[in-house]
Amino acid sequence: MVILSNETLEGPVQLPGDSWAQKDTRRLLRACYHVSNLDAAIQFYNRYFGLLLSVKLDFPGAPLQRALMAGAAGDGQEHFQLELRCREPSPDVAFGVAADGTPASAASQPLRLGDGLDHFTVVVPDAPDAVAGLRRDGLGHLVAEELAAVFSVRSEGASKQDKVSLVRDLDGWPWQLLELHAAHAPERLCTVSIRVRDVAASLRWYQQVLGMRVLQKYEATGGGHISALVGFTPELDGPLLELRQAAHDRPMTDLGNAFAWFVLGTADLAGTMVNLEVQGEAWEKVELPSCEDPTQTVGAATVADPDGWRFCLVQHSPAVPAAQPMEGVEAM
Repeated sequence: MVILSNETLEGPVQLPGDSWAQKDTRRLLRACYHVSNLDAAIQFYNRYFGLLLSVKLDFPGAPLQRALMAGAAGDGQEHFQLELRCREPSPDVAFGVAADGTPASAASQPLRLGDGLDHFTVVVPDAPDAVAGLRRDGLGHLVAEELAAVFSVRSEGASKQDKVSLVRDLDGWPWQLLELHAAHAPERLCTVSIRVRDVAASLRWYQQVLGMRVLQKYEATGGGHISALVGFTPELDGPLLELRQAAHDRPMTDLGNAFAWFVLGTADLAGTMVNLEVQGEAWEKVELPSCEDPTQTVGAATVADPDGWRFCLVQHSPAVPAAQPMEGVEAM
């Protein structure tokens, strides 16, 4: 891994002192995407990744069932969450495939993962053990690469290693299991890696429009990809996005339709809407399903980055949901 200087990617964007991106207080709250079976996904994430159920937002008759999961709960801190979304089962449409190949409407289209999401990263206490658990339970086919990377680090004068394994979940979403020995990660769901076509152009947008900071830029050994970590907190202290530009012979071609959007919290939604207008961004005012009452909605401003990744900005009031007990499943 080669660390790049700021000049390599055209340097950081110099934001004016009175820019809205600098004034506003923002936080990356959650990633929203579809799964084929809500209960199965919850059980899988808890058993193998140690994620905790924050709240289940389903009610009879709703066309969309949802659940929120996080890497930790009950510690007095606000954590990044996964919003799992699941359509009501249909005899004609399944995850990724339709019975006749031609869905009747957009609402019933088969869900495609596409190739835009590179991976989620979750910190686990023992990456090889998590992989071994999958194999023991007959899920070895979900292991993409065991010990895909081993990084030499030093902790308290002793040489140790960070270990990385690559797996997929039940629906094929890619995951990076990260075992840390050199640092503590308050946020276990530490990174979502998304593919972009031009990382330099993306960095300008993420800094100017979302107000994110660039924490690190690097190039994979051998030139496989160029990446940048962006976010609102220091690395490992909060959730980050990795913007990954692939080599020219492996470009991103399809975002799919199974990943919905990222949700960002803003201290001033009304001011954010005005600022998006001033910057000339094509944004929309929408209503999102509430994460407190599934029968209600909350106002949001939605905007897309240069590659089509959607971000919904909502008025943010910090709240710390308690983890719910999960019968028959032991957390890691």
